[in-house]
Amino acid sequence: MNQNDIQSEVIRALPPVGVSATSYFGVTLQDWVLYVTIVYTLLLIAQKILKLADWWWWERKGKK
Repeated sequence: MNQNDIQSEVIRALPPVGVSATSYFGVTLQDWVLYVTIVYTLLLIAQKILKLADWWWWERKGKK
C-alpha cells in the first residue's frame, strides 16, 4: 500500500470511529449533530454580521 491508499482508508474510517468514540464518552450522535448545527449556525450569523459591517463601513466612507 502506498501513502495515498493509507490516507484514503484513514479518511473512510474517521466518521464511524468518531461516532463510536463520542458515544463511548457519553455524547450521542443526536447530541453531536445538535452541537455541529449550533456551531454552523453561529458561523453563518457571524459571516452575515461581518458582511453587513463591511458594507456599512464602505457606505460610510463613500458618503464623506
